Amino acid sequence: MKPYVKRQKNDAADAEAICEAVTRPTMCFVLVKSPEQQSAAMLHRSRAPLVKQRTVLLHAIRAHLAELGIATGAGVSQVTKMVVALVRGEPLDLPDLARVVLETLAQLVFDLQERLRTIDKQLAHWHYTNDLSTSLRQSRASAL
Repeated sequence: MKPYVKRQKNDAADAEAICEAVTRPTMCFVLVKSPEQQSAAMLHRSRAPLVKQRTVLLHAIRAHLAELGIATGAGVSQVTKMVVALVRGEPLDLPDLARVVLETLAQLVFDLQERLRTIDKQLAHWHYTNDLSTSLRQSRASAL
């Protein structure tokens, strides 16, 4: 609406700009999302911060292990191997206090991973039961 606002920003000016924009023949309108579409968008938006949290925790674990002289690979899969070892309580030659901290962080990573798997399953289920999403996937596959 910004191109249609003629003066300072306030409700009256915004309303006038909306009325002006609606009368333009080239104006494109967006359909209102259904509750199902909004729910699917919620799944995507809730997944993103969980992935960020998992990444932060993995980096913290890797950094703490490096401080103790235990080197791990840079990839997520390499740090995840250490997380699995910590969750299982495998001996890693760690001081007791460091083990408690690292096991706590590893358990958080494990919990986040389970939540992400649940969201991924829900997204996959939604994708395969939604006609529009399935047709978009098929049209994209044929374009490649």
